[in-house]
Amino acid sequence: MKPIPTAVARAFTLIELLVVIAIIAILAAILFPVFAQAREKARQAACLSNTKQIALAVQMYAQDYDEMLPIIGDNAQLRGRWQHQILPYIKSAAVFTCPNIPDNAWRPATTPGALGTDDRSGYGWNGALNYDNRGSTYPANPGWTLGEIVKPAETIIVGDVSYDGAPGYYMYPRNPKLAGTSGMGPFYYPQFRHNTTQTINYQDTRFNVNRVFPIAGRANFCFLDGHAKSLDVDTAFKEAPVVNGVPREDNQPLSTTAAPNETTSHTSRYLLWNIY
Repeated sequence: MKPIPTAVARAFTLIELLVVIAIIAILAAILFPVFAQAREKARQAACLSNTKQIALAVQMYAQDYDEMLPIIGDNAQLRGRWQHQILPYIKSAAVFTCPNIPDNAWRPATTPGALGTDDRSGYGWNGALNYDNRGSTYPANPGWTLGEIVKPAETIIVGDVSYDGAPGYYMYPRNPKLAGTSGMGPFYYPQFRHNTTQTINYQDTRFNVNRVFPIAGRANFCFLDGHAKSLDVDTAFKEAPVVNGVPREDNQPLSTTAAPNETTSHTSRYLLWNIY
């Protein structure tokens, strides 16, 4: 009687192992970018939620102060930064930190009414809404009132600014595509840091370092009517049509200052930034 043959162990050949490794590498190359995009989407959604909460807090603040809006809060005004002014309506300082720049967490002042311990933040206040600049009583100027804002659903109040290690409480109404490659204040330009598609190298003279500055992508903004929205740079900085050499909206003459030099003008040629 012949013995029953036993199973013979069979090892993978070198070619089979290489094929398996190649398949794993291909899958990784496909999936890793998908995972990165999913994480970016999650951060962008969290950022949009932050700006929405900020918009609602601004509205609650205005209702408690006879429809007066917060001001940026410069050093000479001694009212605290705008974040400190609306903090009682938010309760959490974490709302002022964009998930894309977690090291720029805003820290409120230890003394009520004082300026923050630093000016780092993920979001900045629209410079055109700093305070009612039609008077001459700075630093005592009041904020703008809700009734003075002609189109609240089309007026940006807060948006993405700054980067790690830089101030971020203020937002220039300036198109970053028109920015130069050196100077002070790139952290005060709106930062299109979500789904960024184009950057420039920027020599930051204030901190004496080179920065990678996003000039195309998406940024989150909130508006005076309480809604928040993700915008690309061209939508955020759409300009008013020029009539007889003067930018106009609803036949209202706007600032003739050459973009991007407008900073605190309440009649900015950029449609989403003016108050006219």
